[in-house]
Amino acid sequence: VWVATVGGTVIHRSPISSLCSILQAYNATLKFIRVGNNELSERSLRAFLSDVDWQQTELVSDEILHSIDIPSAEQHEY
Repeated sequence: VWVATVGGTVIHRSPISSLCSILQAYNATLKFIRVGNNELSERSLRAFLSDVDWQQTELVSDEILHSIDIPSAEQHEY
């Protein structure tokens, strides 16, 4: 299965995705929005990937990935 977007790759949760490993190393945070009420929620990528089997998803039917936050490095941090 090929996924064409960063968000699609993350939500697909493939265990062979290099992108998910890289984003976990950066402590990325996923932001989700509920379609019905525009409520935003946040989950760490690490928690999102480890919660359930990779072939399942914990998204609620009206929940959409809104953004992926990748913290920036501090000065002299590599």
